Amino acid sequence: MHRHSGIVLSYLKKRSSAGVDELRKATDLSADQLLWSIEELKAHGAITYTKRHESVFSVTSEGLSYTKRFPEEVFLQKVLIAEGDGGKVRPADVKEDERIGFLWAKKNGWIVIDGDVLHPTEKGRSVSDYRLRDALNAIVSGRTETDEKVLSTLKMRGLVEIKERSIIDQISITEHGKSLDTNVKERITGLNREMILTGSWKGKRFEEYDIKASERLYPGRIHPMHDFVNRVREVWLSMGFSEADGPVVNPAFWNFDVLFTPQDHPARDAHDTFFLANPMEREIEEKGIAERVRRMHESNWKGRWDYQTSKRHVLRTHNTVVSAREIMKLGNLDSGSYPIKRFFTGRVFRNESPDYKHLAEFYQSEGIIIGDKLNLSNLIYELREFFGRVLGRGAGQIRIRPSYFPFTEPSLEVFYFDKRHNDFIELGGAGIIRREVCEALGTKKRVLAWGLGLDRLLLNLLELDDINEIYSNRISWLRERNEV
Repeated sequence: MHRHSGIVLSYLKKRSSAGVDELRKATDLSADQLLWSIEELKAHGAITYTKRHESVFSVTSEGLSYTKRFPEEVFLQKVLIAEGDGGKVRPADVKEDERIGFLWAKKNGWIVIDGDVLHPTEKGRSVSDYRLRDALNAIVSGRTETDEKVLSTLKMRGLVEIKERSIIDQISITEHGKSLDTNVKERITGLNREMILTGSWKGKRFEEYDIKASERLYPGRIHPMHDFVNRVREVWLSMGFSEADGPVVNPAFWNFDVLFTPQDHPARDAHDTFFLANPMEREIEEKGIAERVRRMHESNWKGRWDYQTSKRHVLRTHNTVVSAREIMKLGNLDSGSYPIKRFFTGRVFRNESPDYKHLAEFYQSEGIIIGDKLNLSNLIYELREFFGRVLGRGAGQIRIRPSYFPFTEPSLEVFYFDKRHNDFIELGGAGIIRREVCEALGTKKRVLAWGLGLDRLLLNLLELDDINEIYSNRISWLRERNEV
């Protein structure tokens, strides 16, 4: 036992239990010396301790710039002033640095778009105090915000960072600890040149070493996510699919417009999608497809399709963007080329608030089959075959249900039942690509498509409580985890 541990144990023999702050003052040990002693005494069974968990809040540099007024408050004021002066604010007039304010004012129900003009709503006219600003200022001043919804929004917008930490609360001596001798002389843990020359080591005790102790060796291992991606790739290949890939950064044209997603759809807002600042946009090279997409949107959604909006650069929110490019390339081959089966596995990005089943960046496995006379039964067969090979007996937990997506009709969603959370967790979507989308991409073939989230599937296979554990990089877990 180290001398510092003896000092701590001696104090606990008098008090039975104490907190860390009390021990630091009573023993005059530094924080590091005290914590080291606590861990050594616990390893010897001399003490026990309890921990408490707390959240630590900090405001980001962007958040500090919002303490007086949020961008949506500034934008609302602009609309109100324009209305009072008899002027108009149009969506086309919204500047790039006003876009966040515009989107959040619209999301909050403060403004509406009537034709091509922005108008304040009754809710917008009555805004005085803003809950988000009040909560942000409370955190700046050191107070704790307890409204989970407000905290989630501030965190999602990157205005507040929340970190969890564990703190040793109360330390108690055990019966074994009471029996230990606390009169510990300083021990030498190693000799150096000066000690040998001066003889200062004489009369002192050396720290004992267990020469029989053995250290377990851990060979290098592939990260479980990469391991699982390789396994999924092998399954698709074994089912007759070939692999393709596509860019991570795309204009909104390929990520949304081609896939029949309206230009005012919530998925295009900054709180759902990551937009790039540099380069902010890219020209659409496929002019013929762009013209067909324009007609598809304007004839079905009954509104003006804006070319500028389609040029905005985004991080892909799904791998269906790769599917669309493959349909364009493979939709008009010789009849003997079909059916064509493609799969793609890669990361996608969504501006999500992380929780036990959500991440802002995750792996998705996308697939398509292009051909003639394909139907929903073919699609369901391929999905069940995939899950049967990946999950084995666990494939019985899979449920396939009707759903809706803008670019497929009919549409399906795939779920599995997670016993640990007693919850049906969505794995992804599937369906038959709409005729309008196929024709815009230049083909009359039928296309089956799906996109499956691999991180959530791995969460189940590794029996984890939280999807974030996959990327926590805890060395002990990475060394000793189960095989995928």
